[in-house]
Amino acid sequence: MKKLLFVTFLAALAGAAFGQEAVFKEVKGKVEYKLAGKTWQPAQINAAIPKGSSVSTGFKSSAVLLVNGSLLIVKPLTNLTIEEITKNQDGPQTTVYLVAGKVKTEVKPSVGTEVTNFTVKNPTATASVRGTGFEFDGESILVNHGSVELFNRYEIARFVEGGEIATAGSGASVPPPIPVKPPTAPVLTAEGGTEEVDQAVGQMSTSLGLEADTEFETVLGAQLSDLKGSFAQSALDDLASDLAQQMRVSTDVILELE
Repeated sequence: MKKLLFVTFLAALAGAAFGQEAVFKEVKGKVEYKLAGKTWQPAQINAAIPKGSSVSTGFKSSAVLLVNGSLLIVKPLTNLTIEEITKNQDGPQTTVYLVAGKVKTEVKPSVGTEVTNFTVKNPTATASVRGTGFEFDGESILVNHGSVELFNRYEIARFVEGGEIATAGSGASVPPPIPVKPPTAPVLTAEGGTEEVDQAVGQMSTSLGLEADTEFETVLGAQLSDLKGSFAQSALDDLASDLAQQMRVSTDVILELE
C-alpha cells in the first residue's frame, strides 16, 4: 500500500509540474531573458524558462514562445514577466504581466473537460481568454478570432469578439468595442499537436508578430478617433451616473434634516 501511495504521489507531482516552462520557438534580433533573481542573458531557440522569468526584446526584435501549448508572440521593445505556467486536472493556466510593449497570442482551445485560461495583464487592463487570438498593448486590444474578456483597472469587464478592437480606458466602465474586420480562422486547434505548432511558428516567423506586422498599429490608428469618442462618451456616462448618485444622496440628507 505504501508503494502504491508513493507512486500515486509522484504521478500527481508530475501532472502538476507539466507545462511549467515556456520554450523559445523563434528568436529575431536582440532578445534576452532573466530568471528570477538572476541577470539578463541572450535568448536562444529551444531555451526553456520557468515561471517568474522575464523576457525583453530590442528594436526590430521579437520572439515566439510556446507556453502551455499556446503561442505568445513578443513584439519589438517589449518587456514582460511570465507569472504563472501551471497545468493540473482543470487545464493549463498561464498569466503574463506586460510591463511595456505589445504581445500577440494564439491560445490553444480547451480539450474535453480541461479549460485553457490565458491571461495578459498590467496595471491598466487585463485580457482573459479561453482559446482565441488577439494583440494587446496593455490598454487597447484587437481580437482576431474567438472572444476576450477585457477588464479595466476597476475590474469592470466587457467581452470583445473576433474582428473587434477595444480599449480599457481609464473610466469606471469599458467603452463598447468597434468592429474593424472579419474574424480570422484559428491558428491552433484543440486536436493539433507538434506539427501544427511548428507550422504556426513558421508562419509567424515570416509575418505574424515581427516588425513587418503592423496590422494592430494600422487598425488602432484608423479607429483612434472612434475609440476616443467611445471612451469620452463612456466617461460622460460615468460622470452623469456619479452626479445622479450624489444628487440622490443630497436629497436623502435634506429629507432626513426635514
